[in-house]
Amino acid sequence: MRILIGSARFGMQESWSLQLGGAKMLDQRSLVALLDNLGTPPAGRAMIQRAREEAPVRKVQSRGGNVLTFYQSRKMSRTIQTESRHLEFSAAIGHEFDHEVIEYYMQPSALNIEFIDDEGEVHQIDHTPDILVITERAIWFEEWKPWDRVEKRALRFPWRYRVLGDHWVSAPVEDYLAKRGIGYRILTEHDIPQVRVENALMLEDYFTPDSPDCPVKVEEAVKELLRAEPFQTLSDLYEKAQCGPDEVFSLIASGTLVSDFDTRSLSEPRKFCVYRDSAVRLFEHAMVGRAKNNITGIVNIATNTKISYDGRPHEVTFVGAQTVTLKNEADRLFELPLETLQELAARGSITMVDDPDAHDPFHGLADLSEKQLRIAVERQKCLVNGNISDRTKRRFTARLTAAKEMGVNELHALVPRFSDRGNRQPRLTLKADELIDESIQKHFLNKSAPSIKYAYLQLQHACNEAGIRPPSYETLRKRVAEVNRQHADLARHGKRMAYQRGDLVDVLYADTPVHGSRAFQYVHIDHTVLDMEVLSAETNKTLGRPTLSLAIDAYTRRILGLYLSFDPPSTKSTMMLIRDMVQRYKRLPQFLVVDNGPDFRSDDFRLLCELMRINIRYRPAARARHGAVMERIFGALHSEYVHNLAGNTKLTKYVRLATKSFLPANLAEWTLELIYHGICFWAFEYYDSLDHTVLGMSPREAYEKSIVATGAREHRIVPYSRDFQILTCPSVERVLRTIDMQRGVKVNSNYWYWCQEMRSQSVHGMKVPVRYDPFDISTVFVGIKGKWVAATCKSLAPMRSMTTEEQKLYSTEMLERKITRKDVTPSPQLLAEFIQSCKPAGIMQKQLERQKANRDLYNSINQGAVIKLDKGIVTTSISSIRPSEDLEPADPISEADSSASDAFAFDENTIPSFEKV
Repeated sequence: MRILIGSARFGMQESWSLQLGGAKMLDQRSLVALLDNLGTPPAGRAMIQRAREEAPVRKVQSRGGNVLTFYQSRKMSRTIQTESRHLEFSAAIGHEFDHEVIEYYMQPSALNIEFIDDEGEVHQIDHTPDILVITERAIWFEEWKPWDRVEKRALRFPWRYRVLGDHWVSAPVEDYLAKRGIGYRILTEHDIPQVRVENALMLEDYFTPDSPDCPVKVEEAVKELLRAEPFQTLSDLYEKAQCGPDEVFSLIASGTLVSDFDTRSLSEPRKFCVYRDSAVRLFEHAMVGRAKNNITGIVNIATNTKISYDGRPHEVTFVGAQTVTLKNEADRLFELPLETLQELAARGSITMVDDPDAHDPFHGLADLSEKQLRIAVERQKCLVNGNISDRTKRRFTARLTAAKEMGVNELHALVPRFSDRGNRQPRLTLKADELIDESIQKHFLNKSAPSIKYAYLQLQHACNEAGIRPPSYETLRKRVAEVNRQHADLARHGKRMAYQRGDLVDVLYADTPVHGSRAFQYVHIDHTVLDMEVLSAETNKTLGRPTLSLAIDAYTRRILGLYLSFDPPSTKSTMMLIRDMVQRYKRLPQFLVVDNGPDFRSDDFRLLCELMRINIRYRPAARARHGAVMERIFGALHSEYVHNLAGNTKLTKYVRLATKSFLPANLAEWTLELIYHGICFWAFEYYDSLDHTVLGMSPREAYEKSIVATGAREHRIVPYSRDFQILTCPSVERVLRTIDMQRGVKVNSNYWYWCQEMRSQSVHGMKVPVRYDPFDISTVFVGIKGKWVAATCKSLAPMRSMTTEEQKLYSTEMLERKITRKDVTPSPQLLAEFIQSCKPAGIMQKQLERQKANRDLYNSINQGAVIKLDKGIVTTSISSIRPSEDLEPADPISEADSSASDAFAFDENTIPSFEKV
């Protein structure tokens, strides 16, 4: 018994409709009712319940160059992790926007199946399906794999896989799950149109609750236009209805307009069509199909007609009343019913092979050498003049006659064929041929990377033992040259060398745009150390090389944000870069494309992306071409700007040849603030207005053009408010802290932060999320009753302009001087007293100057401390701090610094996300 899951296969339904969510996620009562309605056995119920609770059962990994994607699902209210950009991610998007799918879970369950085949042999199957899909009609597991990979697995495990028509089945897994009332599908890249996936991502912003409805006047104008003309392209609709992409995309997302969602891309407004209703769409598709068949001539089959089926050529040799005889490329004849041939033609599976070379008399002449053509021309002249023997004349005349009958140019008949002479049959014995292949596999394609000469010596030895004559060295060399180069590099040098020497493919997938379809769809983020020695603004000493973080839009190549500091790449750098992007453009990307660095794997980064609905795509490790956009912009910045400034470090490549007076540290002239503003001018003025070789226009023009073509999406604007600044602050080590109504919340083992909102008995003992300001150690932000509230540590108030990195430097120095035990965090009073008496020198002084340069720069451009220090406020001096003050509740913040006690709204539902992290 097997569970049948509808008649239409996934991704191929004619009536597939785009809709976010559909039914709500199931609660326990609804799930029980659904399983009762489907008649699911107890074993299946337990499996489904366990999958819903435990999915994913394994961690997603990048193996063999696959791309990981963390998709923020609104339907599932969680982050969906996929291991394949081309299959699993596309399937997740299909389920996300399919109104019939109630829930779907990735890597839902680990199946352990014992199967006995027809011969009585026992097989063990350990299998983790990719997706569990729950609908009102059925529940099933899905396994997504490329077609060719399933073919290879079928050769290894014929008892497990077999092809049935145009899809694969696995009888052991299907039978195992059928007993539990669950279906099973093996799906490939042919089962979901990639155009649909790109279109769904294009419209995702119009499914959000805050997406505005299309104005009534515009909707009526569009409907009136379609009543007069039943179908329109998007470009015509924009012009005639006097509307823009935002309004039309909203109508398509709501289902008001019927469109070519599966066949045309929304990024091509001149090709994408909308229809009055589904009947008009079906009629137009049928008309196009008939026109295509008439053009190709498939319906009117004739003898000698050449057709193509599944990419392979066939020739019609005979046409009968009911059957057609075809000849394939192997010259094998077979019969096919005429009705079947016409059905395949109607579906577009068979196409006409239009061979223009058959009517071209000069076809093939370009393949001949100059010497061959000269000899052919001389022979033609001799044939006309009669300066040849009768026998040669008869031979050439026969060739010319045959060429005229075949429609071939006469010169082809007179071309000398010396290269075709000789015995073309292989002279090697079967055993020698096998020994050559064995020698190549064992003695050439291995990790030792031996030479061909070594492999030939081994081949000679093997032939002598077999008692046969060894082939020549040239024979082995030619056979080695026939081995696929990438396969040879993989076996001899590893995957990295094979990747570097592999074919450079500009377009990774032919059916989807590599760099997206619009601005702010895919934004790349990466870090690099700047090739520049920077000076201190105060001491005029060199502080070293800062780290630059950049964000660039992949579609328009526009630089969207940058962050320059002396801190190494970290979560803080990424957060500040996102903060800069929002401050400049008031937008966040749909996808962030990042590498596998620890800063992009941190909980804070993933949590921010979850809260702000940003999807994360991780580039495969050791696959540098996936980050080519970032590497190119870093190279352009250095070659066009940084390497032309005093103090650049180009010379350090040849440091042993440089004299002291030419060392970059002795030539440095730029401070951190100056080089920051210089890079800003290069990025947002010079580069932004310069024509890009790939785009054919400047990044600024490409960005503006994309906004016009794909919608302004004003409802997705992110204001640069204190709310957002707090969200880009890192979390404390343990995300949730307990409120003490007298002392506040405890951070770093010894520091208590308090605010007026903690005085209430209702919040005492409450576990709340806490974030700290990296530019102000005296302030943290606490989530209380759905609002972010600023809490301060009174003992650290005099040091509120100090960064967390400076605090760590002083604490480390205290430990080295044995002022406090290594296992005890210094108290605020002890730290304040030490700062007052400490006179930093050497490396510590340099590090403190670096932190001061960072702090001064970003406080000046409103990206530093969230709560700004007012100049009129008089803070407590360090000498007046009493040792016991940190144990007493801090006083309410004065009205003069009321900004410190402002409450900032945040979604109360986000608190469980902190617990999950």
